[in-house]
Amino acid sequence: MPCKLFSRTSSPSLFVTGFNDWKNAHIRINEHEKSQEHCQYTKMFIDRSNVLGKIDTGLHKQFLSEKEYWVQILKRVVAAVKFLASRSLFFRGKSEKFGNIDNSNYMGVLELIAQFDSFLDDHINSIGNPGRETLEKLSLDIKNCRGQSYDNAGNRSGRYSGLQARILERNNLATFVPCAAHSLNLIGNSAAESCLMVTKFFGLVEELYNFLSASTQRWEIMEKHLVDEKWHKNLVSKRINTTRWSARADACKAFHLGYNSFRRTLQQISEDPLQTMSTKVEANGILKKLNELETGILTSFWTEILLGFDKVNKSLQGRDVDVSR
Repeated sequence: MPCKLFSRTSSPSLFVTGFNDWKNAHIRINEHEKSQEHCQYTKMFIDRSNVLGKIDTGLHKQFLSEKEYWVQILKRVVAAVKFLASRSLFFRGKSEKFGNIDNSNYMGVLELIAQFDSFLDDHINSIGNPGRETLEKLSLDIKNCRGQSYDNAGNRSGRYSGLQARILERNNLATFVPCAAHSLNLIGNSAAESCLMVTKFFGLVEELYNFLSASTQRWEIMEKHLVDEKWHKNLVSKRINTTRWSARADACKAFHLGYNSFRRTLQQISEDPLQTMSTKVEANGILKKLNELETGILTSFWTEILLGFDKVNKSLQGRDVDVSR
């Protein structure tokens, strides 16, 4: 690349104008890399990058600055860990907050170092207690809080050490309400996993997607059959997402509407003499599952359920939703 950018000679090298001696490519490349012109242009490229700066110079400097920042923090953390481990001292305490007399030995050692280390002291003051720092920065008083709502992750909704429990320690009027949309997703997930037949059904939807998406040729065959069946080719096979039920609804809808197209696709692939034997066997196996009566019933059944789930889920996350109703 440096030679292409900076070469201004009347007779540039073949690596600038074009190269086709592939039989002796390794010899020619080795000769070019050792040539005076290549070394000169490479040096010009490096000097220009250092002097004028590249397009991502600012981003790179920011990265190096943040890297050095966290390296210095890590050195102090490792020193505290080695000190406690060498003396078989407990790490954890009753509290996990800086500035609390009952916090852990680990946090206490860091606080001790911070008394003589302005760098660590600034870090603890700015990042040590992020929740409190954010509230102070926004001039918010936690005592005025009358409600809190998060998803059902343990670090947020945990009854004993989650964020909602820590806020309730400071203000018992901040009632916790779980996220309705996330709770609905958990209900749907538990319902799907409670039945072996349903688990196999969703596995089949995922298996079909994996099989067709593994080859551009198979994908094109599927799109052709979707167009022939007068379905829009955007209703292609979709994968199952275990956390987003709207994705499951989209996958089931596409599976339901393109059911016959998928069967024709698999039939064509299983009978194609140009396909490998393993591909034809796999296509035939999925086709047999699609031809089962139970699969057709479950497709119609779960499509209706998931479309209803999706509609409710989106309404719960709408900007104009009224939680008082």
